[in-house]
Amino acid sequence: MPAVLADPAPALNAVLAHLARQGHTKVAYARSTAPLGWNSRTETRAVEDAAGRNMEVTLLGPFLPTVESGFAATAEVLRTTAAACVASSTVLALGMLERCKQMGLSVPGQLSLIGCEDNMGATFCSPSLTTLSTPLEEVGLAAARMVTAMVGGSAGAGLRVVVPTALTLRASTAA
Repeated sequence: MPAVLADPAPALNAVLAHLARQGHTKVAYARSTAPLGWNSRTETRAVEDAAGRNMEVTLLGPFLPTVESGFAATAEVLRTTAAACVASSTVLALGMLERCKQMGLSVPGQLSLIGCEDNMGATFCSPSLTTLSTPLEEVGLAAARMVTAMVGGSAGAGLRVVVPTALTLRASTAA
């Protein structure tokens, strides 16, 4: 079956490098139940990559990809010693950001926060949310080329295209 897939590895590497540069050594990862969230293989890779950077990753959840679940995720993060959190859903991260505001916790002063999908909500919140981004235009173009090839009789039916993700830095992370 043809597919256009997002590869989270480049953005994951950039996230860990960014957090390490800021001096973070303990990171929480709030897993989502969303079907588009990171899978267990990606989570395992994140833990292994972090260990190679002398960072410790604590896996939390899974949580529903909702604002309300972001409140619960915040409570779990605060039970750890992590000063940074990657949420596998931007909606989950937005809930965490709101809960931090309600509790008087500074993001990014007391908790650096990163979401895993770049959407409009990530840019309009305060502080704006650092996210992992998938180049949607590139995904769309690859899918269109694939469909065009299949309609034209070319061998596109078994084709898989992998699109790298990237880190979009905004105001929600700090040392």
